Amino acid sequence: MAEKVSACKVQIKPIISPISGELSDRVLRKCNFCEKECEYFTNQSQIIDRLSGPKNFYCSFCLRHGFNNRSNRDVFILSFRSIYAYFYLQNYFCSTIGKKLWISEIEDYIESHKDVGLINPLFFYDDDTMLWFIDFSKVGNSKKKIPLDEILKTVVNILASFNFRENIIGMKLSDLYLKYKEGIEAFYQKRHMPKDGRILIPTLENTGAVYSKAHNIEKTKKFIFKNLCVKKN
Repeated sequence: MAEKVSACKVQIKPIISPISGELSDRVLRKCNFCEKECEYFTNQSQIIDRLSGPKNFYCSFCLRHGFNNRSNRDVFILSFRSIYAYFYLQNYFCSTIGKKLWISEIEDYIESHKDVGLINPLFFYDDDTMLWFIDFSKVGNSKKKIPLDEILKTVVNILASFNFRENIIGMKLSDLYLKYKEGIEAFYQKRHMPKDGRILIPTLENTGAVYSKAHNIEKTKKFIFKNLCVKKN
């Protein structure tokens, strides 16, 4: 038997909307260059829209460093996210493979790799996304540029800061370094972007590192600082 529908009085009241006329005080947008998802108040967004130019949006980090200009074609983006993700998922969360690491220790490795990378003045680091930006307009063989070897040396020093020999048993550092080296050299020579997107984020796959069955290797590329959560007992 169908239910009876009865009429009732409804009082409609207007809601207070933001002064800007937007549906919300906050706006979520994606940077055209580094692909960071940013949340801004509408008044902030208006300022950033003006700096970004028509039909474009750049995050505060990219605007601050001038990555919204045409010269950004000389800026190469890479990250070591997959390493932090491995430490978190294998050395901390599972802790069945390799040395046991605590959250505080992983945080120390993140800070250490940052300190090492920033020694090179052509390396810029965004804490929010854990991305590195390298200005290749100043890399070359002329007197006012630094040689490519200095870029590669910085990457080697960053990788060395993770202490793989102790933390990931059986992993070959040379195999992981080669992934970075090939991507960097391709960009330096022909401005070729990585095959799977704008950002180079090699995983530890095929380096001798052992992954558990539950470990989604591709997802490690999206790992950021806020993912470092204490596991529940």
